[in-house]
Amino acid sequence: ELRYEALKGEVFYSGYRQIKGNAYLTDDWITGTVYLKSGGVIPDVQYKFDTYAHRIVVYQDKLKRLVIPEKFDIDHFTFTETGRNRTFISVNAELTSKKVLQQYFLEELSKGKIAFYKLFINSVLPLKTPEMPFIDEFIPKVDYYIFYNNRYDVAKLKKSYIIKKFPQYKRGIKKFTRENKLRLRKEDDFAETINFLNILINSSSN
Repeated sequence: ELRYEALKGEVFYSGYRQIKGNAYLTDDWITGTVYLKSGGVIPDVQYKFDTYAHRIVVYQDKLKRLVIPEKFDIDHFTFTETGRNRTFISVNAELTSKKVLQQYFLEELSKGKIAFYKLFINSVLPLKTPEMPFIDEFIPKVDYYIFYNNRYDVAKLKKSYIIKKFPQYKRGIKKFTRENKLRLRKEDDFAETINFLNILINSSSN
């Protein structure tokens, strides 16, 4: 199919047949856009995001095939969910203690000199009591990261974490979160605070 010509990959034949649970971010197919590192843009792609292997599985609707694109060719992919635009960027970094993958896709929650990301990651553990045909199960997990000064650090959704990380902006952080009644244990409130910090950093550097 011509609109997928730039999206190279392997044909996907089988899934995780003996693992209980869901390897993917969503149960249903997503319709979104895939952006390649070569500059190519492939719109209106149907795919699922595999949060275990950190890859996307594309449905070729005319060829009736599932294809796994080479993830190192992908820069980022996007889709809209309940009116919210979501972007997942390709990151080549050691993000987890297990260091099992070479490349991850992180959801971009805030960008700027300080970037805030969310990592969806599935691990696989043996079932305590096997349930035929399942012998293992997916254990979903979410981690958060801040990218600043060219390094990724695990982020804790707490005001104390932000203040310790950026003590020079302690007074501004406290005032901003108090006036806006933000609770930094909430993902959106944390992202809003990161956006505020980026404004402070930009204004102090001018």
